[in-house]
Amino acid sequence: MSIAPPPVAAPHEAPDAAAYRAPATDLLAMLAIGASAAGVTVLPLLGSLAGIVLGAIALPRIRRAGSGGRPLAIGAIVLGALGLVAIVAGIVLFAAGFATLFQNLPSAP
Repeated sequence: MSIAPPPVAAPHEAPDAAAYRAPATDLLAMLAIGASAAGVTVLPLLGSLAGIVLGAIALPRIRRAGSGGRPLAIGAIVLGALGLVAIVAGIVLFAAGFATLFQNLPSAP
């Protein structure tokens, strides 16, 4: 009595990579996240505003064209807004520090 070897499965062919290509990332979304990153680091006010504006323009464009980059556009808007909040908080703290400094100065006789 001999034991038959197990059946060999047919080799699985890899699907064509071109058929499953991801949608291209929107250029405005990439520019928006770059501007927002610059707004947090190098160009505080200008970069944050540019990131928010470019991200807001990119979102409907991505939806209309069906392209990728929606997370980049949303991230750019959030990062730009955080940058603006940090700038406003810095200005308020700076002004409060000056007010405290001038309040504690001795008055001239």
